[in-house]
Amino acid sequence: MSFDNQKSAIEFVLNWRPQMNGEIRTREFSIDDYEAAIDLWREVEGLDIAEGDDRESVRRFLGQNPGLSRVATDGSRMVGAALCGHDGRRGYIYHLAVDPKYQGRRLGKRLVAECLEGLRRAGLERATIMV
Repeated sequence: MSFDNQKSAIEFVLNWRPQMNGEIRTREFSIDDYEAAIDLWREVEGLDIAEGDDRESVRRFLGQNPGLSRVATDGSRMVGAALCGHDGRRGYIYHLAVDPKYQGRRLGKRLVAECLEGLRRAGLERATIMV
């Protein structure tokens, strides 16, 4: 499936504003988010943390894929995260996670849409989500 076929859906998700108690914001994932992301990944059922998920490996991944990975925050609390990158040919989304207390609010869809939009801007038309 190409991004051109999904453009209107992506724009809808990016412009969608959920009604929640606090204001959920999304932004670029930085290495300063690493500890909070690890805590979130451990809390989410079915998400495995591997040896390649150490701080230095994530730092390197973020450096090689600037601006693509995303986090969602409610105030200072991380409530969602997704690592996103590419190999020049295909995009990849890893470790998509939403805090169980925030699931069902389309945060995962919002993070995926933002990752896909970043990949599209980088010139990629194909992506794989690793679950």
